[in-house]
Amino acid sequence: MDGPEFEAADAITAAQHDDLREYAETLVRTGPTTIPGAIAVMRYVAGLRVWQLPEGNRELRGTGGDQPDDWSEVFLNTLADALGKIGATK
Repeated sequence: MDGPEFEAADAITAAQHDDLREYAETLVRTGPTTIPGAIAVMRYVAGLRVWQLPEGNRELRGTGGDQPDDWSEVFLNTLADALGKIGATK
């Protein structure tokens, strides 16, 4: 398909995809600071539909050889680190 309507729709889709990717990056790399926050983010992620889950792309991967390659590993490591900090302050 070609034409101005297709190009406009394609541009909107690309922008929304970029927004979703940025949101996913923030979600998996931002640790909660309280136990209720950790519970809320776990329940939120558990309720996401497949199309809402981050893709396994380079932006969500670690930067070194021993870093996780999957968004869920990044998310779980972020969550574990956050819970460790929360536990250490009590």
